[in-house]
Amino acid sequence: MKHGVINVDKPQGKTSHDIVAAVRRIIGSKKVGHTGTLDPLATGVLPILIGEATRLSEYLLESDKAYRAEIDFGYMTDTLDITGTVTARVEDFDITPAQFEECLAAFRGKIMQTPPAYSALKHQGKPLYKYAREGRPVIKEAREVTIYELKVLKLQLPQRASLYVRCSKGTYIRSLIDDIGKMLGCGAVMRALCRVQSGAFTLNSAVQLDELTAENYAACLIQMTDAVAHLPRVAIDEADVKRIQNGQRITASAECADGALALLGPKGLAAIGRFDLETNTILPKKVFRQSYESDNS
Repeated sequence: MKHGVINVDKPQGKTSHDIVAAVRRIIGSKKVGHTGTLDPLATGVLPILIGEATRLSEYLLESDKAYRAEIDFGYMTDTLDITGTVTARVEDFDITPAQFEECLAAFRGKIMQTPPAYSALKHQGKPLYKYAREGRPVIKEAREVTIYELKVLKLQLPQRASLYVRCSKGTYIRSLIDDIGKMLGCGAVMRALCRVQSGAFTLNSAVQLDELTAENYAACLIQMTDAVAHLPRVAIDEADVKRIQNGQRITASAECADGALALLGPKGLAAIGRFDLETNTILPKKVFRQSYESDNS
């Protein structure tokens, strides 16, 4: 079978699982996954992994993300977006552009963020949104995330605003908007969200789900080598590819970066490895024998 990633532009109203199920039907294979849940309300970049590329999920989840988000001011909901039940309203408030910019400045850089009660994050093996729907929401501890960019795209104060957010993995835009609303004292919810980038995948290169067919999906595949473009790369020859495929360490020609390494043989991505500083060797962590040997052209 073919191996790689299809960069799907997720439509509004569909869950990430809906998209996976649709692609499974289209290509006639169950070996399909995704790289992190997008809310049904959200649209945009959803990398769909096919074949051996499903084993890259944990590495693609590590990549930074970018979003366009629309905000409604003046109320709050239990889901932190417009789909939820209103929990509070503020009828009389005003926000100036200067006040809004001052507020945004407080959220740039490293911040502590509490995941929303309605999210796919799991507690004791069960998604948080299931606890919330049962009337017993679980509040997770705040964790550190990084907001690399946070800028205004459009202002319609005091009713609405649109933002561009570039952030680290694990950042919840709904929580960010909720925190902005609390700081402004008027409340805020997410009206709409579009993921415009996830690692190497951008909205400009995404394909529409209804355009995918059994005949053309292979032409939409992004090779596994390109999918891990955000990882440090180490070029290896065929002799080292064979060693890696046999589970052996290989000697590093130079000191490598910490963390995951993309090991590239003459035919493409051979494995994901890690550098061992003590022995100056690279250890294979995940080997892609099938996709490396197959013809993906």
